[in-house]
Amino acid sequence: MSATSVEDMFQEIGREALAVAGDDLAGRLLVYAEVEDRVISTNLLYKNRQGDVRLLLSPRPLDDLVYDLWQRWKAESGYKEWRVMSYIVDDLDVDNVDKDAKMTIELTYPEDVDVEEDVSDRRPRAVKKYFGDVKVVWTDPFA
Repeated sequence: MSATSVEDMFQEIGREALAVAGDDLAGRLLVYAEVEDRVISTNLLYKNRQGDVRLLLSPRPLDDLVYDLWQRWKAESGYKEWRVMSYIVDDLDVDNVDKDAKMTIELTYPEDVDVEEDVSDRRPRAVKKYFGDVKVVWTDPFA
């Protein structure tokens, strides 16, 4: 891992997510992750060029970055452990990805996560919160 601080790790997660979305990205991008000890679920959602919101299972390098961030975050003095991360990239110039975009990170802490729910309950709420009522396109990678 090349990132040396929590801030660097956030930047690295953004770069990896943008690389995964690639040329299909045409708007807002969300990295939605749920993490606990030795367990991670990371999804990438973004507005694509067809106007849909595309859902991808995150590739291993992005999962690893998010998990490493979670571990580093817990180890930092004064940082409270989180369980869910919504990492949003807005105002992205898709024709010039080196131009500054707006990044927002929202964290949900363990006491705010309903243990009776799982990611399949929480992720749709995140999609609605960040994208509104939209069609989500998902290609089953196991089909």
